[in-house]
Amino acid sequence: MKEYIIEAQKLLYALIDHFGFEDIILTFLVSNSDPRKRREFKDIHASFGQDNFSEFTPWFVLMRAKMVGKKYNAMSVVLRHFLRNQMIPFVTKDNKVIKIPKKEIYHFLILTNVSEGPESIDRTGIVSREMEIEDHVFAFDEEETYRAQNTDYRTGKPLEPEVGVICKSSIELIEHLLNGGSKLL
Repeated sequence: MKEYIIEAQKLLYALIDHFGFEDIILTFLVSNSDPRKRREFKDIHASFGQDNFSEFTPWFVLMRAKMVGKKYNAMSVVLRHFLRNQMIPFVTKDNKVIKIPKKEIYHFLILTNVSEGPESIDRTGIVSREMEIEDHVFAFDEEETYRAQNTDYRTGKPLEPEVGVICKSSIELIEHLLNGGSKLL
């Protein structure tokens, strides 16, 4: 796992720009690791793909505000990139064989650190304090992606690997984007 100090929203838009929104689905789990807050603030799951990307920005801005406000402190992101030119057979529950695309999977964890700057008083006497917001994006290597993808996050028990899934390094992906692979970073 490798940590990057990078604005999460810019990274997500760079990922969308890199892959094209037609072939990806972004899935989010927003949670709070503090057991006292977990009872009050339930985990939030959301997925965005070609059919609902228009809802992504307002949703993300709201979740980020909740993280800055410390209702939530972690956002897990799974990017699924569908390889539509690599179809594989898949047997459904009713024993029908269909073709599905292979998919590459990338995992990220976003933590937001909020610190308060010095107080200032304006000419009317109103006291304000600037907040400094810093995103910490943790990128997974292939092995960590495999473990995260094939472990039940609630129980910690192993899951059966999905058919046609290729676990990829989000570290290599971010490095590629940072080293000229994206005009957005």
